[in-house]
Amino acid sequence: MKIAVLSGDVKLRGEFLEHESGDPDETLLVSGELTITSPFGQVGFKSIIVTGEIFAPKPCEAALAASISQLYGEVQFYNHEPRMFTGQDRFGSDFFTYLKQPVSLFLRGEFAIEDDVSPELLHEKVAELFLWGSIRTADRKQAGLLQAVTALKYGEISPERA
Repeated sequence: MKIAVLSGDVKLRGEFLEHESGDPDETLLVSGELTITSPFGQVGFKSIIVTGEIFAPKPCEAALAASISQLYGEVQFYNHEPRMFTGQDRFGSDFFTYLKQPVSLFLRGEFAIEDDVSPELLHEKVAELFLWGSIRTADRKQAGLLQAVTALKYGEISPERA
């Protein structure tokens, strides 16, 4: 069995999974975090074994799911440009204002939304949220909006004040 291995935190365009110039008998082993940043039509690997995580565009769900032969990790599909943060951070209105389009926000760690961020601005710029950790919001309106757009949550979204 021929195996290509991806480990660590890797971001690649969808063409990588199409594997057009590669060996069609090759299996892909994903043991870290793989983020596919653009759509793809088909998977050119014989199969994919996932012991880590794959994040891919939602339109590619059928093609990717059909190619996974073993899954010991996690596969998530997003609808908008992915923005990923790990650690601790605070997001103010400037951050959201500078986003050119709605995003899929991936957060791992402890985060806070500043009180200058209106629920309307959050709604305009955060299309979906994937959370592993916690988010402290300035108020219940921010918390409610983030809960409404949450696609996946392992952790807590809670307001600092009522």
